[in-house]
Amino acid sequence: MTELVLVLGAGASHHCGFPLGRKLLELVHHRAQIDETHRGVNLAGRAKDWHPKPDEQLAIIQKDAWDSGFVSIDRFIKERPLIAPAAKVLVAHVLRERERGSDLGRHPNGCWYEYLWNWAADGVRDGQRRARIVTLNYERSLEEFLRRRAMAAFGWTDVSETMKRIDKALPILHLHGSFGSLAEVPYWTSAGDEWEDAARAAAGIRTLGEKIPDEYLIARMFLFEADSIAFLGTSFPSEVMDQLFTADAGWPSIRRQRHEDERRKPADVYASAMLPQSEWARTKARYLEQITGKRQIFDCYLGNCLETLHKLPILP
Repeated sequence: MTELVLVLGAGASHHCGFPLGRKLLELVHHRAQIDETHRGVNLAGRAKDWHPKPDEQLAIIQKDAWDSGFVSIDRFIKERPLIAPAAKVLVAHVLRERERGSDLGRHPNGCWYEYLWNWAADGVRDGQRRARIVTLNYERSLEEFLRRRAMAAFGWTDVSETMKRIDKALPILHLHGSFGSLAEVPYWTSAGDEWEDAARAAAGIRTLGEKIPDEYLIARMFLFEADSIAFLGTSFPSEVMDQLFTADAGWPSIRRQRHEDERRKPADVYASAMLPQSEWARTKARYLEQITGKRQIFDCYLGNCLETLHKLPILP
């Protein structure tokens, strides 16, 4: 079986209404209002229920997050780790709100979710793996999209059983955690108060500076075994890529082993990138050639995710 791995960044779900890194930073910055209220709820007062002395954390986010000039909230948290508890609740609040309002209907011009579903539907029905997915995102729009399509297509009624079938066909690894399984944390509604919901959701996510070795070991296994790897809508953050694709992660030895095995060849790499052209050139040289050697990298650069998938020879 040809092994396909998809690696997803924020751009992969942007079409569903989720913010890219800089926009998420802005939204978190504006939501960290200490003396004002958000939808009638005093944030600082409520935050005392989640973490001791939250005022200092919120003041830092409100004062410095946007002015830091960073392109993501994760980078800001990494540099100012004191704010991590409050920042994760704010991130969860923003993204859970977007989950409840995201557009997962049929897109008139199609989207890559639709394309993936139509290619993988038989595998979902029959419990046969079609691809593995590694996502840097906390939100669960792809899982919810697949759940809705599978239950409508096959007449299934049990969410938990449906997600088990989807996981067999398209196992999804959230590299930095998620807001929980759809069977336990419904996508379309908050469980009670929205800030309590955000605090619970934040408990399941981890930022770039936190240690998450198990997920990276699993991700490396997926990638080592892949025949084709497609990066969709990612900015290739160095904190992630260094743990996945550098010499310390074992790529040169793996590439040599595959080269010496006549039955295996280096993985083909397909990519759409969310970063400047100069950085894209460095990214290809530093990371992607660790996978392919000097083989061709099939890139769309700033092309959309659907264009990238269309390049894959194993998809129709």
